Amino acid sequence: MHAETQPGTPGLIKLVRMARRGGFSGAYPRAEGADSIQTAALAIRHGLSIDDLAEAIFPYLTTVEGLKLAAQTLIRT
Repeated sequence: MHAETQPGTPGLIKLVRMARRGGFSGAYPRAEGADSIQTAALAIRHGLSIDDLAEAIFPYLTTVEGLKLAAQTLIRT
């Protein structure tokens, strides 16, 4: 699935959804300054769900905010 969240902004974030529990088991940010991997690693380690990530508040528009936008896109599908 591909969703453009911010037109004209290069990069993408791929989330790997778990079949059960609404969680996710991987995140693959591909963008400049992909510091969002730190946030994704903490979320996975502490068992956050896709919903938790989608509802989190992050500074707009940073690469970490991109995690939230990717999670919201997964929820809508």
